[in-house]
Amino acid sequence: MSVANFYLVPAYILEHELSSGRSCKIYCTEPRRISAISLARRVSEELGERKGDVGTSRSLVGYAIRLESRMNSHTRLVYATTGIVMRMLENGVDELGDITHLVLDEGRLSRHLFGCFPTLFLLRHCHVALT
Repeated sequence: MSVANFYLVPAYILEHELSSGRSCKIYCTEPRRISAISLARRVSEELGERKGDVGTSRSLVGYAIRLESRMNSHTRLVYATTGIVMRMLENGVDELGDITHLVLDEGRLSRHLFGCFPTLFLLRHCHVALT
């Protein structure tokens, strides 16, 4: 899959899980704050949600970046900076809570997740998609 289509992977997973009647919470890593916000807005609109609904109770999509988070209990797809996800990993299993899927860009994986332990931890505790 090309980099241009990377943003579609989490949306496909979301649609599949919801159409199968399964609850899910998907985190998708992004290297930059603006990427996380932009993709959350774009995917939200492509899912048929209204402009500006990201992170509200009317949206399934949200984002988490340093010093800002737009999500709530209804959020099922979160675009987060790699730093946010790394902090969650550092805090342990309790912090990962209800996350069912974690989508990581393989190229960024090697730069940001130092060593094998974090990767093995992720593979053991949730569904991971490398693109």
